[in-house]
Amino acid sequence: MILGICGLTVCPLVCSILALVFAKQAKNLLAMTPGADGSLFLDYGPYGLWRWTAAAIFV
Repeated sequence: MILGICGLTVCPLVCSILALVFAKQAKNLLAMTPGADGSLFLDYGPYGLWRWTAAAIFV
């Protein structure tokens, strides 16, 4: 989450890509942990990061 915020303010390309990588790792870890919840945040968070990363690349 911190890298996503830094991607919005400080360094869009690097921080956003790192945030996407760590979000994928967190989603995999959450899938392996029985009884854990929070997948809603991991489902919708990367969509915003993908849009912001694309905007940083093309602008």
